[in-house]
Amino acid sequence: MRNILITAVLIAANVIVSTSQLIKIHRQNSHLFYHITPTEHIIRLFKVMS
Repeated sequence: MRNILITAVLIAANVIVSTSQLIKIHRQNSHLFYHITPTEHIIRLFKVMS
């Protein structure tokens, strides 16, 4: 049971860090991706990263 909790916490931390990095990237490239909604952009970046 404890291992599941540790894994869940690690995954959550990883998602938070990844999301914050994606937001930074999105802000830097916003002039390139202004026609793409933030959600679509994040989904595309996740597909590229995975």
